[in-house]
Amino acid sequence: MNPEFKHLLLRAAHLGTWDTRWLLRRLDNDAREKFETLGGLPLLRAARRFRPVPLPALPSPLPEEPLPKGHEALIDLPPLFVAIVLDTWPESAANTWLSRYDYKGAVADARANALPTVKPSAREALISTWTAKGEENG
Repeated sequence: MNPEFKHLLLRAAHLGTWDTRWLLRRLDNDAREKFETLGGLPLLRAARRFRPVPLPALPSPLPEEPLPKGHEALIDLPPLFVAIVLDTWPESAANTWLSRYDYKGAVADARANALPTVKPSAREALISTWTAKGEENG
């Protein structure tokens, strides 16, 4: 199953929102296809008619990866900077951070769209600054 799709379903459950129009706007074509193969087609049809229906049963929660020390400090930073930092973490830890803190999807968008355009030297400079600042603050 597409990890982004799982993430969206878990986020919807966490926020207590089952607004199908919101969920469908957040799915890309691949995720929609996965959704359809998992039995979500009736939900898609109902959403097109703007009639609320319950979502299918959620998959069991994913085990969360322990996050690196100081991960809370990333919350107030610009999305592109957070995306660069998350790029140095294991993928499961980055996904855990995104599911906990990236409610608006800005960091996920920065990871997908802007991160590939950042030069490696700029990434290294930002990471070394972040690491040095973390060591100063303990």
